[in-house]
This record gives sequence, structure tokens and C-alpha cells, in this order.
Amino acid sequence: MYAEKLARKADDGRAASAPAAPAAGVVSTAALPVATPGTPDAAVSADPAAKVSSSVDDLLRLIAAQLGTEVAFVNTFDGENRRFRNLVSTIDLPIAAGDVTPRAGTYCQLIADEALETVVPDARAHPLVKDLPITQVLGIGSYLGVPLHRASGELYGTLCSFSRTPDPGLRERDSDVLTAIAATVMRLIETEDSDATQRHAVLARLQRLFDGGGPRIVYQPIVRLHDLRTVGVEALSRFPPTP
Repeated sequence: MYAEKLARKADDGRAASAPAAPAAGVVSTAALPVATPGTPDAAVSADPAAKVSSSVDDLLRLIAAQLGTEVAFVNTFDGENRRFRNLVSTIDLPIAAGDVTPRAGTYCQLIADEALETVVPDARAHPLVKDLPITQVLGIGSYLGVPLHRASGELYGTLCSFSRTPDPGLRERDSDVLTAIAATVMRLIETEDSDATQRHAVLARLQRLFDGGGPRIVYQPIVRLHDLRTVGVEALSRFPPTP
């Protein structure tokens, strides 16, 4: 009974104060995130990806403001599909960030293939895109886009901007705005991708730990040597063997 009261007291003390540094050979679980099957990463810890995505969105708003366009977005290519990774818009659209659509028959694919100029002042008069279904679906009037490449040179996707009205004032030099910002966008994205890979690896290890029944908390008595009385308890984490 006395040991149980001490254990409860020790638990209360830990809840009321910051955790002390663990003794040598003792693994503290106080700083470990809590993972639950099906729980989004953002619920496990403060997600740095959210900060990166916000920074990319800010750059997209800068692009739209500099070019006088209504929509700006980043596409990432995945096999035969493209995903709208980031998208900002001042108009209602049938697409949103996170949407996945086929790459074929899109301005982005044509730009990646170098089949379409990086600046299209009047999409409805351009022979290559005027009859594309995407032109009508999104109501594209003018369009700018440049390919995005990873530091390795691998094609990542595209950085694009458009409006629903033609803009005869657009010139090839206007795509320089996209090109200049594209390098910064890719640095942010690659930083996020690297962080996400590490984060998912840690979460996967934690999930395997939880699935294996760990960590298990055990209590070890703290004994006063001169009279061998139990004066406290130490909570320790016991981890199952690594497969």
C-alpha cells in the first residue's frame, strides 16, 4: 500500500513539473509523441510542413500580385497524374490544393514537354490549347508556366499562373518572375520532403513499437541504504525486442 501511494505521488509530481533528464541507461518517454493508428501527422506534433506550405502559398500570392493574375499553383507529377500541391486563387475554381488529375491534355504537361511557350497571352486564340477541355473547364484566358526541377535535375512538376481573361500585355520576360521564384519554391519543397521522410520514418518506428506492446512502464524501488527502507520509486520504460 505504501509503495502504491509513493507511485501515485511520483506520477503526480511528474505531471506537475517538467521532466528531469533521465539517468544513464534509462529511456524517458516524456518527450515522445503519441501516435494513434489513423492519426494524421499534424496531430502527433507541430507539423513543420504546414509552415513550408504557408511559405509556398505566400510566394504564389507574390507571383499573382507581380503578374496581375488570378490563380497561381504548384503541380507535382506522379506517374501519369499531377497533384495540385499548392494553389492560391482570387476566383472560384473547380479545383483545389490536393486534387489529383491526369497529366495528359494539360498546359503543365505541354510546358514540361517544351511543346508550349512559357507565356500564353491569349489561350482562346492559341492553336495548341484553345480546344483543350481544360481551357474551357478552368476558363483560362492567359497562362504562364515553367517546369520545376529538383536539385538533382529530376523533373518535379510545374509552377504556373493564369487568369480568366486574355492579357495581350504579357511578354516572354514575364515568365522570368516564375523562373526566379521557382528556385526558392523548390528549396522549400525539398526541405519539406526531407523532413517528411524523416518524420514518417520515426512515426513508423513508433507504430511498430506500439504494435509490439511497448513501451511498458515498470516501477523500480528506490532504497535508502542505511536502513534498506523504500523511500520512492523510479518509473522506467521497457521496450520489446526489436524484430
